[in-house]
Amino acid sequence: MIAPEETKVTQHDPRDAEWEKHMTEHLKAQGREATHYVEIAGKIVDITVEPVVLEGNPADEIVNFAEKNDIELIIMGSLGKNRSLAIPTGDCSRKCGQIF
Repeated sequence: MIAPEETKVTQHDPRDAEWEKHMTEHLKAQGREATHYVEIAGKIVDITVEPVVLEGNPADEIVNFAEKNDIELIIMGSLGKNRSLAIPTGDCSRKCGQIF
């Protein structure tokens, strides 16, 4: 396992509470960084961005958030890792499209 901010393999067990705490904080920081980037990009083109970082299954959380907040349109980026699909979308994008 490679723990956050480490460049070497460690012996941390993923079930270890301390490892989980550090990983959760690391992922939250990445989420804040990503939403901050979008906020800055929005300001450049005069669009207000309200950042939200959710925890859980990405597709389920995005759809639940959209439904609870009466959101009618979801625009998602995609890495398109699943090359076998005829439409180049990522797994989370595809799942949200099927559910929403």
